[in-house]
Amino acid sequence: MMQMPPDIFKTYSVKRYAVGTVDSTGTYSKGAETTVSITANIQPEDSQSRWQRMQTMPEGQREEAAIIVITDSELVTVEDAGEDQSPDIVVYESQDWEVNGRQPFGHMTIALAHYEYLATRIG
Repeated sequence: MMQMPPDIFKTYSVKRYAVGTVDSTGTYSKGAETTVSITANIQPEDSQSRWQRMQTMPEGQREEAAIIVITDSELVTVEDAGEDQSPDIVVYESQDWEVNGRQPFGHMTIALAHYEYLATRIG
């Protein structure tokens, strides 16, 4: 667990889904939802990460609002989830944000073992 000043890291809820199932007709059912807590610093997306996202995300998702989630917790991204699982959903300011991918750690000035995730608003 990273040791950071409590005023910049807060506790947030994350909706996590078990692996889904496909029935005999080929219909997919999302896995059961559980809620876990993470300690994170959440910031608005900066211009550098926005540019990177516009280059890599599908056209329909490029204009979605986005946040950066900095945490020592491992989250399930869209890429990690694959076809049989759903990505994690971070609840921030009473809205759901889907975890799309990991960001490089480059803009942090404090060298800590951590993850940086990009999440886009859904719903």
